[in-house]
Amino acid sequence: MEQDLPNEVKYLEAYGRFVGRIQTLFDMPGSRLNLLWRFLQQNGGKFSKRARTREFTQLTDDEVEQIENAFHDVWKLTAN
Repeated sequence: MEQDLPNEVKYLEAYGRFVGRIQTLFDMPGSRLNLLWRFLQQNGGKFSKRARTREFTQLTDDEVEQIENAFHDVWKLTAN
């Protein structure tokens, strides 16, 4: 419990920062943001080939880079 709660708080902080940042860049519904977050989490902060070719085909390479950078940035902020 002593470790779980602080880790959960960090996770929620990172998620909130990520969603806030992505919403300022893109008009994306919450369900898509959740899916995006899960894909990036599962693949070390990078879009998988499947995510790029199936779920997020509309994103440009520049947009993908922005999203991946945002993901990494929020984890850096949360770790400090």
